Amino acid sequence: MRILHLITRLDVGGSSENAILSAEGLVRKGFEILLASGPSSALNLSEKIRSKGIRLTVLPDLVREIHPLKDLKAFFQVLRLLKEWKPDILHTHSSKAGFLGRWAAWLYNKVASHKSQVAIRVVHTPHGHVFYGYFGWFMSTLFLCLEKATAWVTDVLVAISEGERQESLERGMGRSEQWVVIPSGIDFSEVQNFCLPGRRTKSKINLVKEPGQIWVGTVARLEPVKGVEILVEAAIQVLASVPYDYVRFLIVGDGQEKSRLEAMSESAGVSKQVIFVGYQKEVLDFMRAMDIYVQPSLNEGMGKTLILAQRLGIPVVASRVCGIPDMVEDEKSGLLVPPGDPEALAQAISQLLRDAEWRARLSQSGLASVLRQDGSGLPYFSADSMISKLERLYIKM
Repeated sequence: MRILHLITRLDVGGSSENAILSAEGLVRKGFEILLASGPSSALNLSEKIRSKGIRLTVLPDLVREIHPLKDLKAFFQVLRLLKEWKPDILHTHSSKAGFLGRWAAWLYNKVASHKSQVAIRVVHTPHGHVFYGYFGWFMSTLFLCLEKATAWVTDVLVAISEGERQESLERGMGRSEQWVVIPSGIDFSEVQNFCLPGRRTKSKINLVKEPGQIWVGTVARLEPVKGVEILVEAAIQVLASVPYDYVRFLIVGDGQEKSRLEAMSESAGVSKQVIFVGYQKEVLDFMRAMDIYVQPSLNEGMGKTLILAQRLGIPVVASRVCGIPDMVEDEKSGLLVPPGDPEALAQAISQLLRDAEWRARLSQSGLASVLRQDGSGLPYFSADSMISKLERLYIKM
């Protein structure tokens, strides 16, 4: 069976990891896979991707930003790829690739039906939604209308969490019978390596954790939707009530908000306690040093770093938004707070700072939660579980 995976770009992030892990696992299962993407910084991974037996092609005009001329060219590039490669299934990922790819498949199938040719079946994984937290009212409404219309030319919609599926259905995106939930898989064998005692960080940044110090951290793109500004505001509140050397806040990641967030901590006089380390390739090395992990997102389809944190035995605090409550059970495997509320976030962090026993209980419960098994006996959030579910879905279509 031929599967074409189409994604807007292969950059750092959950959707790219999902597409690559899916393609790699499906190749091992005997599927013929082609991964297509627009130009992106991660295309230096091309040799690594191809070494896993995955064919990779670049569509030069498939870009994330709205660009009418390039979007029209990208539409015909996708259509040409469908005609040349003739996949059995087109699986699109993310908004732009999902919109252009699904309508290209619709046009292909219209022509194919007149020629008595086999139609391409269409699967789409939104990887969360953009109905709030990303744009203003007009753009959010526009994207919702486009997604609702495009759902009608889609055979199966894949949510990465039950929360994403529910919020999409509440807004009229697709029909209930179109949706399946397949969590974005994680390669737990890689995570296991970072759990080994004595492992040293490969980072050039020399961070020394003093005895008795507690590190609170996050890993995120420094973009507004990730809510890191809320974490910085909460950190300022927390640091006003604790001894100077007791707590450090560690922010791993880069993005358009980095300079402004650094300026916030500088103006509040906490720049030595709120540490920005920028983009790091080996993020697990930094997470392993954290005592509390925070996910302050304003919108999050799943939150893979929450799963990683719990797998590493770190108690978590996160926003009660979209798919996060499916990853974290409030006061059992972590603490949930309202999104965009720095006071509530500061209070939750302070509670865990004061109570080491509670941190330990949340850590144990979180680890048990992420290691629970699916119906096939595989870890529910593992890459193997995701690939097994995708295989059954494709065969059934």
